[in-house]
Amino acid sequence: MNKYLIVFSSAVFATVFAANAAMASGTTIHASEDGNNRVTVINSHDIHIKNGNVIISSDHGNEATITTDGGLVINGKSVPVSDQDRIKLMQYNSTVKDIENRGIKLGMDATGFALDVVADVIGDLLSGESEEEIDKHANARAHRFKQKALPICEDVHTLKQIQDTLSADIPSFKPFAVIEGRDADDCEHDIKTND
Repeated sequence: MNKYLIVFSSAVFATVFAANAAMASGTTIHASEDGNNRVTVINSHDIHIKNGNVIISSDHGNEATITTDGGLVINGKSVPVSDQDRIKLMQYNSTVKDIENRGIKLGMDATGFALDVVADVIGDLLSGESEEEIDKHANARAHRFKQKALPICEDVHTLKQIQDTLSADIPSFKPFAVIEGRDADDCEHDIKTND
Protein backbone atom coordinates (compact mmCIF):
# COMPACT_ATOMS: atom_id res chain seq x y z
CA MET A 1 0.00 0.00 0.00
CA ASN A 2 1.23 3.51 -0.81
CA LYS A 3 2.62 5.22 2.32
CA TYR A 4 0.65 8.40 1.60
CA LEU A 5 -2.51 6.34 1.33
CA ILE A 6 -1.75 4.82 4.75
CA VAL A 7 -1.43 8.29 6.30
CA PHE A 8 -4.62 9.47 4.57
CA SER A 9 -6.52 6.31 5.59
CA SER A 10 -5.36 6.69 9.18
CA ALA A 11 -6.44 10.32 9.25
CA VAL A 12 -9.86 9.38 7.89
CA PHE A 13 -10.10 6.51 10.38
CA ALA A 14 -9.19 8.81 13.25
CA THR A 15 -11.70 11.44 12.22
CA VAL A 16 -14.52 8.93 11.65
CA PHE A 17 -13.76 7.20 14.94
CA ALA A 18 -13.71 10.50 16.80
CA ALA A 19 -17.12 11.37 15.37
CA ASN A 20 -18.50 7.93 16.31
CA ALA A 21 -17.07 8.14 19.82
CA ALA A 22 -18.90 11.40 20.32
CA MET A 23 -22.13 9.58 19.38
CA ALA A 24 -21.81 6.92 22.05
CA SER A 25 -25.04 5.06 22.74
CA GLY A 26 -26.73 6.59 19.72
CA THR A 27 -26.53 9.97 21.40
CA THR A 28 -25.45 12.81 19.17
CA ILE A 29 -24.88 16.37 20.19
CA HIS A 30 -24.80 19.29 17.82
CA ALA A 31 -25.41 23.01 17.90
CA SER A 32 -28.42 24.58 16.25
CA GLU A 33 -28.09 27.37 13.71
CA ASP A 34 -28.21 30.10 16.33
CA GLY A 35 -25.51 28.32 18.35
CA ASN A 36 -27.52 28.61 21.58
CA ASN A 37 -29.50 25.39 21.66
CA ARG A 38 -27.89 21.99 21.51
CA VAL A 39 -29.83 18.91 20.56
CA THR A 40 -29.26 15.46 22.00
CA VAL A 41 -30.76 12.71 19.86
CA ILE A 42 -31.33 9.36 21.53
CA ASN A 43 -32.55 6.70 19.11
CA SER A 44 -34.99 8.25 16.68
CA HIS A 45 -36.40 10.59 19.31
CA ASP A 46 -34.96 13.84 20.35
CA ILE A 47 -34.23 15.43 23.63
CA HIS A 48 -33.08 19.00 23.51
CA ILE A 49 -32.11 21.67 25.93
CA LYS A 50 -33.57 25.12 25.49
CA ASN A 51 -33.11 27.90 28.04
CA GLY A 52 -32.06 25.29 30.62
CA ASN A 53 -35.21 23.22 30.13
CA VAL A 54 -35.17 19.69 28.70
CA ILE A 55 -37.65 19.09 25.89
CA ILE A 56 -38.57 15.53 24.86
CA SER A 57 -40.46 14.79 21.64
CA SER A 58 -42.48 11.59 21.38
CA ASP A 59 -43.25 9.52 18.28
CA HIS A 60 -46.65 11.18 17.92
CA GLY A 61 -45.39 14.76 17.79
CA ASN A 62 -46.19 15.47 21.44
CA GLU A 63 -43.76 17.39 23.59
CA ALA A 64 -42.82 17.28 27.27
CA THR A 65 -40.75 19.97 28.95
CA ILE A 66 -38.83 19.33 32.15
CA THR A 67 -37.92 22.65 33.72
CA THR A 68 -34.77 23.30 35.72
CA ASP A 69 -36.83 23.41 38.92
CA GLY A 70 -38.44 20.00 38.23
CA GLY A 71 -41.67 21.17 36.67
CA LEU A 72 -43.34 19.04 33.99
CA VAL A 73 -45.24 20.58 31.09
CA ILE A 74 -46.85 18.32 28.47
CA ASN A 75 -48.13 19.88 25.26
CA GLY A 76 -48.17 23.29 26.91
CA LYS A 77 -50.08 22.19 30.03
CA SER A 78 -48.48 22.01 33.46
CA VAL A 79 -48.69 18.56 35.08
CA PRO A 80 -48.97 18.39 38.88
CA VAL A 81 -46.14 16.33 40.39
CA SER A 82 -45.23 15.21 43.90
CA ASP A 83 -42.19 16.61 45.68
CA GLN A 84 -40.42 13.26 45.12
CA ASP A 85 -41.16 13.33 41.40
CA ARG A 86 -40.05 16.96 41.20
CA ILE A 87 -36.64 15.87 42.53
CA LYS A 88 -36.50 13.06 39.94
CA LEU A 89 -37.43 15.52 37.17
CA MET A 90 -34.59 17.82 38.28
CA GLN A 91 -32.25 14.80 38.18
CA TYR A 92 -33.48 13.97 34.66
CA ASN A 93 -32.82 17.54 33.58
CA SER A 94 -29.30 17.60 35.05
CA THR A 95 -28.41 14.14 33.65
CA VAL A 96 -29.33 15.22 30.11
CA LYS A 97 -27.10 18.27 30.61
CA ASP A 98 -24.28 16.00 31.87
CA ILE A 99 -24.58 13.87 28.71
CA GLU A 100 -24.45 16.98 26.57
CA ASN A 101 -21.42 18.41 28.40
CA ARG A 102 -19.53 15.12 28.28
CA GLY A 103 -20.35 14.77 24.58
CA ILE A 104 -19.11 18.27 23.82
CA LYS A 105 -15.86 17.63 25.71
CA LEU A 106 -15.39 14.28 23.96
CA GLY A 107 -15.96 15.97 20.61
CA MET A 108 -13.30 18.56 21.40
CA ASP A 109 -10.89 15.83 22.57
CA ALA A 110 -11.53 13.99 19.29
CA THR A 111 -9.66 16.64 17.31
CA GLY A 112 -6.52 16.11 19.39
CA PHE A 113 -6.99 12.37 19.13
CA ALA A 114 -7.15 12.50 15.32
CA LEU A 115 -4.01 14.64 15.14
CA ASP A 116 -2.16 12.31 17.52
CA VAL A 117 -3.07 9.25 15.41
CA VAL A 118 -1.83 10.95 12.25
CA ALA A 119 1.41 11.98 14.01
CA ASP A 120 1.90 8.40 15.24
CA VAL A 121 1.31 6.99 11.76
CA ILE A 122 3.83 9.39 10.24
CA GLY A 123 6.33 8.51 12.97
CA ASP A 124 5.76 4.79 12.39
CA LEU A 125 6.20 5.25 8.64
CA LEU A 126 9.45 7.15 9.10
CA SER A 127 10.77 4.47 11.44
CA GLY A 128 9.97 1.74 8.90
CA GLU A 129 7.09 0.07 10.76
CA SER A 130 5.00 -2.42 8.78
CA GLU A 131 1.42 -1.67 7.76
CA GLU A 132 0.25 -4.25 10.31
CA GLU A 133 2.15 -2.55 13.13
CA ILE A 134 0.88 0.89 12.09
CA ASP A 135 -2.69 -0.43 12.05
CA LYS A 136 -2.18 -2.14 15.42
CA HIS A 137 -0.87 1.08 17.02
CA ALA A 138 -3.72 3.18 15.59
CA ASN A 139 -6.34 0.67 16.80
CA ALA A 140 -4.79 0.53 20.29
CA ARG A 141 -4.91 4.33 20.54
CA ALA A 142 -8.51 4.32 19.26
CA HIS A 143 -9.54 1.75 21.87
CA ARG A 144 -8.02 3.87 24.66
CA PHE A 145 -9.83 6.93 23.35
CA LYS A 146 -13.17 5.08 23.23
CA GLN A 147 -12.90 4.46 26.97
CA LYS A 148 -13.45 8.20 27.50
CA ALA A 149 -17.05 7.71 26.33
CA LEU A 150 -17.93 5.26 29.16
CA PRO A 151 -19.21 8.03 31.49
CA ILE A 152 -21.74 8.95 28.78
CA CYS A 153 -22.98 5.35 28.79
CA GLU A 154 -23.29 5.49 32.57
CA ASP A 155 -25.29 8.71 32.28
CA VAL A 156 -27.62 7.05 29.75
CA HIS A 157 -28.15 4.17 32.23
CA THR A 158 -28.96 6.70 34.95
CA LEU A 159 -31.31 8.61 32.66
CA LYS A 160 -33.15 5.38 31.79
CA GLN A 161 -33.59 4.54 35.47
CA ILE A 162 -34.95 8.01 36.25
CA GLN A 163 -37.21 7.86 33.18
CA ASP A 164 -38.63 4.47 34.20
CA THR A 165 -39.39 5.69 37.73
CA LEU A 166 -41.09 8.81 36.35
CA SER A 167 -43.13 6.68 33.91
CA ALA A 168 -44.36 4.51 36.77
CA ASP A 169 -45.21 7.52 38.95
CA ILE A 170 -46.63 9.88 36.30
CA PRO A 171 -48.78 8.07 33.69
CA SER A 172 -48.80 11.07 31.33
CA PHE A 173 -44.98 10.86 31.14
CA LYS A 174 -45.03 7.31 29.65
CA PRO A 175 -45.06 8.44 25.97
CA PHE A 176 -41.85 10.37 26.71
CA ALA A 177 -39.97 7.33 28.02
CA VAL A 178 -37.92 7.25 24.80
CA ILE A 179 -34.68 5.75 26.13
CA GLU A 180 -34.51 1.99 25.75
CA GLY A 181 -32.36 -0.41 27.75
CA ARG A 182 -30.34 -1.35 24.70
CA ASP A 183 -29.20 2.26 24.22
CA ALA A 184 -26.76 2.15 27.16
CA ASP A 185 -26.01 -1.57 26.68
CA ASP A 186 -25.06 -1.02 23.02
CA CYS A 187 -22.99 1.99 24.04
CA GLU A 188 -20.96 -0.02 26.55
CA HIS A 189 -20.58 -2.97 24.20
CA ASP A 190 -19.29 -0.74 21.39
CA ILE A 191 -16.82 0.98 23.69
CA LYS A 192 -15.53 -2.17 25.38
CA THR A 193 -15.11 -4.01 22.08
CA ASN A 194 -11.56 -3.74 20.82
CA ASP A 195 -12.07 -3.41 17.06
